[in-house]
Amino acid sequence: MSSAKGQLLRWLGDFVLNESTVRAVEIREPFATIELDPIVGVEPGDKIQVLLPSNDVRTYTPIAGSFTRLVAHLHADTPGPRWARSVRVGDRVRFKGPDRCVRLPEGRVTIVGDATSIATALAFAAARPGAVTALIEGSAPFEGLRSFVGEPSHTHAAIAEAIDPSSAVVLTGGSALVQGVRSHLRKRSIDAKTKAYWAPGRVGLD
Repeated sequence: MSSAKGQLLRWLGDFVLNESTVRAVEIREPFATIELDPIVGVEPGDKIQVLLPSNDVRTYTPIAGSFTRLVAHLHADTPGPRWARSVRVGDRVRFKGPDRCVRLPEGRVTIVGDATSIATALAFAAARPGAVTALIEGSAPFEGLRSFVGEPSHTHAAIAEAIDPSSAVVLTGGSALVQGVRSHLRKRSIDAKTKAYWAPGRVGLD
């Protein structure tokens, strides 16, 4: 079933939507990397809201470069993963944005997250070589990201312990991860920005 938001975006069409063309698609389970023609004005931490053929809307973090990349988590048989598996070179992608989502100060930063945070970490790492530490709960098969696999009670503590208190810190991803790591950081008197991307039973927290 399509979403009301998606139906509204399709109806508004050219008034609010931008377009780009798919140039490459790479599937590395459980992720798909979709390469688009460059999207103008992308800053690290921005978001775009993609209007899927099903009229559903899903939010992705664009990674700027010679092309613009999207990283989709193929976690279930839901509209976002279905689109990421089916999209082909030459397809047109319609989207709203880019819009601001995560903003971090200049200097060293630590980005904590999960599979939904990988594109945010990669976007900042591309824009600030050598200045970004990315700590990811679960498997993160991308260069430069540190994975923490295990029970949440243990991984949240391990992630918090690995954080450099001299860097700016942002906690992203699922609400349980954000809350769990933040509780450990409070014990170390470390402040952190938070941006939960999802919570159990909810599609997204835009």
